[in-house]
Amino acid sequence: MKNLYEILGIQCNATSREIKKRHRILAKQYHPDTNPNDKTAEENFKNMQAAYDVLNDVEKRRKYDESITAEINKDQLASYNFNGGSYSSMSFQFDWKQFAGFILVLITSVFLLINIFSTDHKE
Repeated sequence: MKNLYEILGIQCNATSREIKKRHRILAKQYHPDTNPNDKTAEENFKNMQAAYDVLNDVEKRRKYDESITAEINKDQLASYNFNGGSYSSMSFQFDWKQFAGFILVLITSVFLLINIFSTDHKE
């Protein structure tokens, strides 16, 4: 199934006004009266109209967005290799503060170990 936002050529956060504007542009471009006997234009018009019918209705759009989110989550879960433990397509945010804290603890530990092993052990 093709993404309805892609069919209309809009972003997923498009406003109702942007959706209507884009619909008018595409309707003129692909309308059967403008393109008689053009099967591709007719198919594009039908797809565009179906996308508009969903995205212009608040409740239908909400359900569609939820289904996309569920599909993305399912795809991400399917790409997870449970045996190897790799995340092939899942994204993450790198936490620089946590990394800096780790480096600080690591450096401190190394200096402590150097200090412990470099002192004379007098008995």
